[in-house]
Amino acid sequence: MIYLKYLSEGYRSIVYLHNNYIILKGKNKESYNTYKNDLIILNKISKYIKSIKIPSEVKLIKRNLNYPYGGLKYKLIEENVFNYLNKDKYNLDNIAFKLSSFLNELHSIPINYNKEEIINKEKELIEKNIKLLVNYLDSNYLEKINKFKKEYYSYFETYCDYSLIHGDLWYENYIFSNDLELVGVIDFEKSCIFMREYDFVPLLYIGNNLLEKTIKHYKYDFNLRLINLLFIRRELVSFEYILNYEKEDTSEQIEKIIDKIDRYL
Repeated sequence: MIYLKYLSEGYRSIVYLHNNYIILKGKNKESYNTYKNDLIILNKISKYIKSIKIPSEVKLIKRNLNYPYGGLKYKLIEENVFNYLNKDKYNLDNIAFKLSSFLNELHSIPINYNKEEIINKEKELIEKNIKLLVNYLDSNYLEKINKFKKEYYSYFETYCDYSLIHGDLWYENYIFSNDLELVGVIDFEKSCIFMREYDFVPLLYIGNNLLEKTIKHYKYDFNLRLINLLFIRRELVSFEYILNYEKEDTSEQIEKIIDKIDRYL
């Protein structure tokens, strides 16, 4: 019998440890496709990322009786993830430098893309989530959502230099050594070709000027206003997923959207 040590779980995966390997077990029908994307991206970027560790020896677990939604297996980097409750113990300067070095490498990877396709796909995603949100917001916030949409569209329609991004540089995807040095980044399932600024949005959740510290070492130009709009976008495009898979969190997600609207519009 194979013993799997339970570590954590999120929307799409239950995370286990087995013989120095991480095993992600899918939780819903979308999981398998995200694992396939993870594998493709990691194979593509492995030769470019030198500043920090990313998952290696990655293998896709095909759907079977034990893994009805598939899975993903990769070599353990370290077992320590960011602990938000102890965030004051971390050296933010170290985190900022390592993250910026990683993003400088990632955002420099040569890519080909169809700008019109990216724009149309993004508009479709935004419109779909706004349509779902209409029944939950009063007229005041619906007006603000339309204001956001108009301003946001004007940015990404004129954006000139899309990059390959991580897509979810959330602090739970940071891996630390025992002495709390940032050594790795995981979870590339949302990696895609998009605006570089999107990779900076999750830094805002930590606070304590991590965004400002990281940008200091970043080699590309960035637009702070766009980062703020993308903060709203991040919560907005999660709404459909919440309704489909985490319906009990609907009220909480609406509060998050309202909070970001109040803060940045």
